[in-house]
Amino acid sequence: MVILVVLHMVRVFWTGSYLPPRRLNWVIGIILLALVFLLDFTGYLLVWDDRALWAWTIARHLTEKIPLIGDGLALVIFGPLDLEDLCLIRLYAWHIFILPVMLISGMSIHFWKVRKDGGISTPL
Repeated sequence: MVILVVLHMVRVFWTGSYLPPRRLNWVIGIILLALVFLLDFTGYLLVWDDRALWAWTIARHLTEKIPLIGDGLALVIFGPLDLEDLCLIRLYAWHIFILPVMLISGMSIHFWKVRKDGGISTPL
């Protein structure tokens, strides 16, 4: 999925379909790309082995370093600092429910904008 979304973004960039009046749809596409990366990352963490533990630790510490909102954001995304079943349940909820709902909603808006702006990859 990640490869297909990246290839789609490359095609859109190559054909110039990101130019006005489609600029907002390009921004929506970048947000969707970030959501796909987050889905991939949370799926990687659900294995909950040693590599996933270190990936979780690094991602949590990087999130905590964000000025002003880092600690609160890390708590919302990753849960409490001590590893327990609650962390795995939170990751499962992000991967199975929250991120897919956000992705489907964003895709719906993205597809609607494509239709509204006159189709795909046609020069304006």
